[in-house]
Amino acid sequence: MQFIIGLGLAIEILLVLYFFYSTLYNLILSVASLKRLKYNIKPAGKFHDITVFIPAYKEDGIIENTIKNILESDYPKEKFKIYLIADSLEESTLDQMKKYPIEIVEVEFENSTKVKSLNAAFNYAKRNFDICLVLDADNFLSKGFLRIVNFYYAAGYLSVQGMRVPKNKNTDIAILDGLSEAINNNIVRKGTCILGGSSAIVGSGFAVRFDLLREVLSDMESVSGFDKELEIKLLQKGVKTIYAEDLVVFDEKVSNSNDFKSQRKRWMYSQYFYLRKYFKASIAALFAGKITLFNSAFLRYAQLPRFVNIVLLFLLTILFTLIHHHNSFIYVIWWGLFVCTLLSILLAIPKHFYSASLLKALWQLPKTFFIMFGLLFKLKGTNKKYIHTPHGKTD
Repeated sequence: MQFIIGLGLAIEILLVLYFFYSTLYNLILSVASLKRLKYNIKPAGKFHDITVFIPAYKEDGIIENTIKNILESDYPKEKFKIYLIADSLEESTLDQMKKYPIEIVEVEFENSTKVKSLNAAFNYAKRNFDICLVLDADNFLSKGFLRIVNFYYAAGYLSVQGMRVPKNKNTDIAILDGLSEAINNNIVRKGTCILGGSSAIVGSGFAVRFDLLREVLSDMESVSGFDKELEIKLLQKGVKTIYAEDLVVFDEKVSNSNDFKSQRKRWMYSQYFYLRKYFKASIAALFAGKITLFNSAFLRYAQLPRFVNIVLLFLLTILFTLIHHHNSFIYVIWWGLFVCTLLSILLAIPKHFYSASLLKALWQLPKTFFIMFGLLFKLKGTNKKYIHTPHGKTD
């Protein structure tokens, strides 16, 4: 009996330590994100050459509108070039794309990945550019996007992550997906940069110096989560990624539960895959005083998904309140952790998200929790084949 009590106490202490770390981490970054980002940016003295890489895997239904949007950019036409990396597109789509002033890189892989597609585009490119912008096939650029990218490059920033915002809010799942993106924008991108760290790179809407990105990607074989590995490899070369709120990318959010499940499964696996892969490197970085690398390779990813985290914390808080009902000091610790975790999320939600549509979408949260919690036990083998998330589908 004494052994069981001791074991239970040890487990509770470990749980408190974990949730103290995750709560403090997210709360600090969330509060930091309330400050304004400031960079030393001024109009560039010249227009640098920009290439736009768009990996498109079976995106026949949406790619043309994306191409049209980018071609309408208010940037000198001779100073930017679009490379459409066509993977498994239909012949009719390719014929239609040939009507536009773009380069088409046709690729075919036994197992398609973004890294393979991007490396194929680098091999195909007939000239060196200054900047490489990577977009998804569903992305739209905000007005002046390429000009602002040029400003950041001219100011000496070699890797810049733009702010992805929802292009669609057509379903409850799409609203929740957009909300999750907005919270990440503030915590792991803006908040991290405010404190001097490196912004998390997301799969699109980022611009990197052309030759630097080519060099880093040539050494990568990522199947899922290439953006996570890219950020780490850039940091190993001494290059931080900054987060730019004035570089707005409109990104299509998943609209149905099946696609949400596939997307999160890919993301969750890649999080723990790269946490394990770069564990030794992250510890070495800590002892070498490279806190930025340690944060990006370990601290950020040594947590459960944020939503799963807060639900489990709430359930554990209720459980330990019942167990320790006679000891207010202990259960106050649990309630303090829960309230602070909830506060970190609420502070990171942009004001414009608070609406009747969000309240309606919140009814999907129980279903969302069970999907994500169940995925934690179904991640094996995910990295063997890239899981594609189709666009434009609803339940």
